Amino acid sequence: MSLIKKLREEKKSNEEFEVMLKHLTLEEMFSLRLELEDQTFRRNLQGYKIYSIVRDVISEGLIKFALEL
Repeated sequence: MSLIKKLREEKKSNEEFEVMLKHLTLEEMFSLRLELEDQTFRRNLQGYKIYSIVRDVISEGLIKFALEL
C-alpha cells in the first residue's frame, strides 16, 4: 500500500493537503515542521540537536519511499 493511501485511510492526509504540499520545497516543508514543533512545545528549539539527527531523518524517509516503489 502506498504511503498516500495509508495516510488518507488514517485521515492524516487528503487531496487538498497533498496539492498544497506539492507546492512547497523540501526546505520549506522542513522549516515549517520545525516552526510548528516550536509552537507546540512553546519553547525554543535552538538548543535541540537538530543538525545531528537530520541525516537519519532524511535517510529514513528515503528508505520508506524506496520500499514503497
